[in-house]
Amino acid sequence: MRIRLMALSMVLCLMAGAAIAQDHDSLFVSGKVRVFAKADRARVVFEINGFGSSLHQAFDKAGTKMDSIIARLAAIGLSENDLSTSLFTNRENYDTKAFLSHKKDYQTTMTAAVTTRRVDLLKSIIIILSESEVDRVANVSFELVDYEQLRKDALVKATAIAREKATLVAEQLGITLAGVLRFEEIKTAEPVRPHFTAGYESFELSGPFNAPLQFSLDEDAVGAGIFPEEIQFDSEVKVVFAIGNDSGG
Repeated sequence: MRIRLMALSMVLCLMAGAAIAQDHDSLFVSGKVRVFAKADRARVVFEINGFGSSLHQAFDKAGTKMDSIIARLAAIGLSENDLSTSLFTNRENYDTKAFLSHKKDYQTTMTAAVTTRRVDLLKSIIIILSESEVDRVANVSFELVDYEQLRKDALVKATAIAREKATLVAEQLGITLAGVLRFEEIKTAEPVRPHFTAGYESFELSGPFNAPLQFSLDEDAVGAGIFPEEIQFDSEVKVVFAIGNDSGG
């Protein structure tokens, strides 16, 4: 995973983010960093249907489709642990039942998801699903697994920048820092939940750490556009330092 931390315009922050409140003998400073990281887990949700003259037959046909998908995913390096079933229904088919045939009297629907940290296999996963008679790909999303740790690391860095800024200002003004009066972590806005349309389907990628992905289930159209986008977030703190009594005038 590629991660970059960037101190945001330290000179400008010194001008706009450092202030002395003389009535309280305190120095106010801020620190801010921006983190850039590639998403490191992908998730593809899909739906398959099986039809038959009985519930048992419909279930078997859906199961056969799923077994075929599992085998093909295993062939590219995934395992059954990467596949999960989130919804299962087995019912009489009222929608597409044939008038003179009993072959579609019953329907089994399985909603499943492929979740993997092998983001490089996403294109192959999409192609396999498109060739395996899946009825719908409902959602494709990316996640940053180590998001919380990155948040903590960024907070440490932002705090260090605030401290460095306070020390620099104190040296230039001939004052002494006597401790921290107040520390505040500024809540930054989460990335907007993306919403896009691919063909006739509309997708909302839920969760704050997902990156949008546009794709087509047409095998010829599944190309280089399938990749995790760079996720970006900020960490910002504000710190109020006390000014010592031995400060120069």
